[in-house]
Amino acid sequence: MTFRLDDWGHVDPKTGRPRELQVDKAMSAIDVSQGAVKPVAPVREETKPVERERLFDCEHFRLWRLRGKSPFAVGAAGAPRVLVCLEGTGLVEHRGEFYAAGKGDVLLLSASVGGCTFRPSGPATLLEVAIPE
Repeated sequence: MTFRLDDWGHVDPKTGRPRELQVDKAMSAIDVSQGAVKPVAPVREETKPVERERLFDCEHFRLWRLRGKSPFAVGAAGAPRVLVCLEGTGLVEHRGEFYAAGKGDVLLLSASVGGCTFRPSGPATLLEVAIPE
């Protein structure tokens, strides 16, 4: 179930009005019995040619933040990945083909694609999400 807490100023194209928020329903769905939860601390896994930080790793997914100015590897053999470009621009290279990525773009690397190279055109930040099998 998903509840809308904020809609970042988006307007429903059909009505021309902001979509309804569901703050009360969201707050009632929170289980506070577990007590305080600490923020997740990033784990730096690599610094060259890219700063690779593991932000989250659980049974459902893994999430890394990648920051770099030089080409670096993304994706993995036999594993689907999702790339989200947070800052900057660049090209994802796969077998001699190039796919543009800019701020806000999301790219799906299917398991059959395997590893690729991200070639930033300057400083760039990506999120890489892996879904474990």
